[in-house]
Amino acid sequence: MKLIEEIEVKKININWIIFGIACTFILIGNLIGIRKISNTDYTNYEVKGKNGHYEAIDGHYVRNEFIAIDDKILQINIPMQFNKTGNVSLSVSIIDSKNKTIFYKDYSYEKIEDGSEWMHQCDVSQEKFVRGKKYTIIVYIPENKSISLCKYDDIQNIALTQVYKFKYKGILFGIIFLMDVLFLLLYYFLKKSNGNNKWWFCLALVSGIGLSFLMVPCSQADEYRHFLRIYDIANGNLSDNLIEYNDNITGNVIPTTSGQVCAIEIPSWIENMKYIDTNFNYLGNSYENECNYHGNLDKFFTLFENNKEDGRKYFAALTAVSDISILAYLPQVVFLYLAMLLGCKGITLYYIARIGGVIACSILFYFCLQIGKRYKNIICTLYFIPNIMLLRSSCSTDGLLNILVLLAITWILYYKDEKHMLNMKFWLPMLAMISYISIIKLPYTLIIFLILIIDKKYFCKTENKYAKLVAKWGTILGTLFCSAVIYKCMNYFVKYNYNKSYKGTLEPENLVGKTHINYMISHPVEISILFVKELYNHLITQFSDIIGQNYNGYYKYVYGIFIVFAAVLSVKCLSNLHKTISGMIFIVGCLTILLVGFTWTAPDIGYIYGISGRYFVPFLYFIMLVLSFGNEQTDKYVKKIVPTFILVGVGIMNINCLINYWG
Repeated sequence: MKLIEEIEVKKININWIIFGIACTFILIGNLIGIRKISNTDYTNYEVKGKNGHYEAIDGHYVRNEFIAIDDKILQINIPMQFNKTGNVSLSVSIIDSKNKTIFYKDYSYEKIEDGSEWMHQCDVSQEKFVRGKKYTIIVYIPENKSISLCKYDDIQNIALTQVYKFKYKGILFGIIFLMDVLFLLLYYFLKKSNGNNKWWFCLALVSGIGLSFLMVPCSQADEYRHFLRIYDIANGNLSDNLIEYNDNITGNVIPTTSGQVCAIEIPSWIENMKYIDTNFNYLGNSYENECNYHGNLDKFFTLFENNKEDGRKYFAALTAVSDISILAYLPQVVFLYLAMLLGCKGITLYYIARIGGVIACSILFYFCLQIGKRYKNIICTLYFIPNIMLLRSSCSTDGLLNILVLLAITWILYYKDEKHMLNMKFWLPMLAMISYISIIKLPYTLIIFLILIIDKKYFCKTENKYAKLVAKWGTILGTLFCSAVIYKCMNYFVKYNYNKSYKGTLEPENLVGKTHINYMISHPVEISILFVKELYNHLITQFSDIIGQNYNGYYKYVYGIFIVFAAVLSVKCLSNLHKTISGMIFIVGCLTILLVGFTWTAPDIGYIYGISGRYFVPFLYFIMLVLSFGNEQTDKYVKKIVPTFILVGVGIMNINCLINYWG
């Protein structure tokens, strides 16, 4: 009896130790976040393109409109370059919408050297602005072309930076506190329930929805165009729309060789979402123009304050997303459509679309846990990979793709372990998952070959070994064929212009066909070296980016180590033969991704264009299967650590997003 009591005390002590470790890490994350926020006294809003260039003034006056970001602007900075040696003078005035001058001042610079760059600072701290109102700044140059002002792209607007006080520290501190309380509660219930699937589902749902709000709109890979496609489908357009290229088309515009662009008409609130960044806020045609890397809270709040349509229309490019099927966006489209029926407007629709994707992925994650109880450690570890969590909480297809791949793998492992005959109860869901995966990204259908780990005797009841072998390969290839038919049928409803959507170094003749094949045949050594080099770059040197491409901080490296740790000690999934099969699928899958990227790249350019670390995440799951060498006992130890590690990671990541995006 005494011995039992001592064991129970030890168990309690261990649980408290684990809880203390979790709290310590969360506290460290809090302190880092609070310190960074506390040190933020000022913020800015810059209107400047990536391709900004200095242009000599071709007249005495330069007029430029801007929207006041705050009621109390401290400085307006104007980057300039001096074109002569000696003394230089200029004047700056600001007028409001009623044509009333609210600021005027003359400036002079002595002993200026030719070619020197300067950030001209206008102290406007004594002036009263109205946030969201339009103003005009006028720069007067007495001597023609004595000064060059920074302009961006082909638009005759000068670069401006508004500097003002950062006033949201209390709000950010409050969000950190609420996140702490919420995640500690989830941690408590997870531990108390011994990792009940319902609480894992709650964590997936809460963390996903939390990240969908913490991330700046249009901050993930191609997210702006993904949302355009979602919005277009929700409004009833299942095909793309080719129009003649013109300067009014915004975003990542890459015309066809015939001068056409796949674009749609959008309301002003969608266009304005691109201008939440503290930088790159300009009306242009580059990728940076449609991305927000660091959010400006004042600009963000104006989108909610001005949530009504102003009647202005824009055309936005759908480069590389125009051919994507409705099924790839189905959760987001359904939620967006229902929201529009309920009368929701403006940027609210954007967040509802994000939440739709999170809810769908969380439900599929729950199914994975239900059918893959034996592999819960691996499933949870893979689901909460930082990079994929961010993509899953955005308007992207990657989140749904990855959870479908994980579900398909779990489904195969379940039938392998249960030793059931592979009847229609297995094949119909399998066909649905493989078909769905093919519609989102075709190369990932290779996971169907994981079915090879199931013994051939479960494919048919006959005792003839050759018949069993035929049945095994016949059903696998038959599933691939049926999924290909479904893939083609679904694509029938979408007009494809993907092969025509690039121009410049990526000419159509370099995209597919004889050019690449001939080059591969005539340069086998160069191609082999290229593929090995690219595989090394993406899987070794960029491993941290696969884990957390959009996640700053040391935790992505720690999480990468934890993935290996969890895999090695988790219960053994496969035999040595099956590990070999999984390893081959992993290698072939990675090479297929590189091959697809190669077809979109000029063959002799020396690298493969457009490959991102996130493309390899679905095949990362096979590494987890290959590395699993543990047993039931080691698996129990991992099970104790997994909730703590993931909860700490999710908490740190939320704080990290809050600071990096909004701090």
